[in-house]
Formats: sequence, C-alpha cells, structure tokens
Amino acid sequence: MANNVDFVLHAMGIMESFLSISYEKWIMDEEIWGRVLSLRREIEDLPGSAEDLISQVGPGGHYLEQPDTVANCRSAFFRSALSDHTNWDSWMKNIVIKCPKKVWPVSRKNTVNKATNMICGG
Repeated sequence: MANNVDFVLHAMGIMESFLSISYEKWIMDEEIWGRVLSLRREIEDLPGSAEDLISQVGPGGHYLEQPDTVANCRSAFFRSALSDHTNWDSWMKNIVIKCPKKVWPVSRKNTVNKATNMICGG
C-alpha cells in the first residue's frame, strides 16, 4: 500500500500456500487491511485555521488543548473490533470467542455458499 502494492499474497483467510482458508483468519485479515486503509487515507488539505494553529503552537508545543484536537480525537483513530490492549493470554482467550462470532454473520450472507455451489456445481 505504501509502495503502491497492487496484490497482496496470503490475505483474506488464505493459509498454507493456498492449501486452506480460515474464516477466522479472514476476519482478522479484514481488520488488518481496514487498519492499513485507514492509515493510507490521504491527508486532506488543511484549512487555513489549521495552518495558523501549527504556527501558533510551534516547535516543542502540544496540541492537546486545541479545539481541533478535542473535536477530532475520538474519530481520527481506527477502532478495532478484535484487537485490544490486554496481555497475550487474555487476548488469545477473547479472540477465540470474538472471531467465530464475527464469522457467522458474514457466512450467513450466503456468499460462501454461492461460491461453493458455483465451484462444486451444486
């Protein structure tokens, strides 16, 4: 993405050199790519007030108390549905519960069933 990648191998659930696909890995890969795409969003042109703010704060200052920061601090970040800031053991316990819960609504849309029927002739 940062280097204008057009094709990414082993994303969207693909495992074992294309020998298997995991729905849980698909959900995790979707989240990773959502994060990548949110980071890749182009920075929109700054309004004049933001440029003035940069010159006002200057080097060594901070933007924490600025109105623009307060207005955008909750919406400017990627909110993960799977990742959290707990330790490894807690995360592993939670991810085993979270991924299958996200898989079933996705698979119920019959996209997987339609593809399987098309491939298998069913």
